[in-house]
Amino acid sequence: MNYEKEGILNPKKKNEKRYYSLDDLERARFARFLAKNKIMKLEGVKILTSVLKKTNIKPEDYFNNTQ
Repeated sequence: MNYEKEGILNPKKKNEKRYYSLDDLERARFARFLAKNKIMKLEGVKILTSVLKKTNIKPEDYFNNTQ
């Protein structure tokens, strides 16, 4: 899956290199977990990660509140 193409990740680019923040890496792990475990399709992952990003909720907070 290409999370950049889908808009889930937007790393900083400099000199043709990509620089991922810790938040980017956490979103990537979260997206991979959801997709790999067939919890939701990529479109759902895209929407959920967008909402989490806008509300400043970290993926680990989401997991802690749903268990």
